[in-house]
Amino acid sequence: MSNAIVPRSDLSHDLGTEAKRFKEIHVKKIVVDEIGGAVAEDINNRATNQELQRVEGEIENAAAPNYYEESEAFYDASQERDSNTEIISPAILWLNINGQGRKLTEQVTLDIDDHSVWDTKATEWQTEKGYAVGQRVYPTGGSAGYLYKCTTAGTSSSLTPTWPTTPGDTYNDGSVVWTCELDTSFATSRAGKDFYVFACANAQTPLVPDLVISMNSTVPEGYTSENSRKIGGFHCLCSDVGTIASHPLSDYVAGDILPCSIWDLNHRPIGEPEGYAYDEGTDMWYSIYGLTWSGSWGSATATQPGRADDDTLKLESKYGAEWADGASSEKFHCWKFEQLLARQKQRLPYQREFMSASLGSNQGTNIYGSADPVTTGGHKDTNNRRMISNIGLEDMCGSHSQWGADVGQASTSGSWGNAFDTNDKYQGGQVYGTVYRPLLGLHWGSGASCGSRGSDWGGGALALGAACGARGASEPLRKRAM
Repeated sequence: MSNAIVPRSDLSHDLGTEAKRFKEIHVKKIVVDEIGGAVAEDINNRATNQELQRVEGEIENAAAPNYYEESEAFYDASQERDSNTEIISPAILWLNINGQGRKLTEQVTLDIDDHSVWDTKATEWQTEKGYAVGQRVYPTGGSAGYLYKCTTAGTSSSLTPTWPTTPGDTYNDGSVVWTCELDTSFATSRAGKDFYVFACANAQTPLVPDLVISMNSTVPEGYTSENSRKIGGFHCLCSDVGTIASHPLSDYVAGDILPCSIWDLNHRPIGEPEGYAYDEGTDMWYSIYGLTWSGSWGSATATQPGRADDDTLKLESKYGAEWADGASSEKFHCWKFEQLLARQKQRLPYQREFMSASLGSNQGTNIYGSADPVTTGGHKDTNNRRMISNIGLEDMCGSHSQWGADVGQASTSGSWGNAFDTNDKYQGGQVYGTVYRPLLGLHWGSGASCGSRGSDWGGGALALGAACGARGASEPLRKRAM
């Protein structure tokens, strides 16, 4: 083997003059480690920079107007454990808040029985403590369903207050003035109401939003439209269900979250989501309550095209409200319901949809007392069983018959007549004979005929009856892939 000039073994980087065989070269391991470490560090730096660029790019994407993406929909904790008051966020949530991208990278559980998840952020009252306007407290020992908002700043007394229990009433506590309001962390204060989930900017974690629950539909208390965004909501049960064998809502109590009412910006109806619940079987949203109304037609005449500026008539799904029917103060027939629902991106349900959405309701019975309940929700039947479906829809069978979207056979004899009446606006035209439309579920006097498949096809579309109400249906914003 030939000799060659090689580096010295003392790491001096001097080639030297001494000839050595290659097999006798001494290379210290630390040299290899140092080289390997430098390479690894460089690779790590490059990877970190690439990841940073990727994340910054995603944040920039999330800053696009109205951006909202999630790994899954919001859902209720009852799917995982025995809890009817918790809502769980997606594991990953990207969204825009006022032009800036935000990212939630782990699930957040919001327990609506906990004061800390609400925008009111109430704390327990303390003696001789300074309070600022807007701060809220609950009594020592816990809430009894009311909070107290500081409306005049000052210092509390050394004496325990005698708290008022009428919302709007005030109490002087030292130099502080408190105003009573409902405590939404208390179950009975939530019964039959809608609440909202907001993503809010947090100065301490600029890219990670806080999730806040509020009863306000616009912006949560203490925030503005500049630092918050409404991203979801839910409806709370109006009245205790009691024990119903094999019913998914058995033993739910007033103020619990209705699981199928939970919505977000991806999983929601095209129309307004308040008072609606989702039926997976039909991939549709339905009004939880029989429809009521607010507003009026305004100054429009029957033949006026378009819509009058003061026309505010609207159909709504609300607990404890007057049923909209053929004898209510604002009278409704089938076609009037359809006209108003259409401009709200809603419609009447088809019979096949009604049958699915009403499953779990009382079958073969009508409402207790067999009389017009007048108002919506929370009722029991003649067997003292709650009239509620599996997905939480109230009064589907045995309260009011509800118009369906199906069209029955039209009569082939008779004469021409107006296809509108004095309760209509913007409509004209005539119809020959009668167009029959179904009334579904049946009403308070129908007894054993009531049920998911109960129906009466003998009513014309212009029929006005005290027992003829309606229920809204709305297509999902994003149709489920079949």
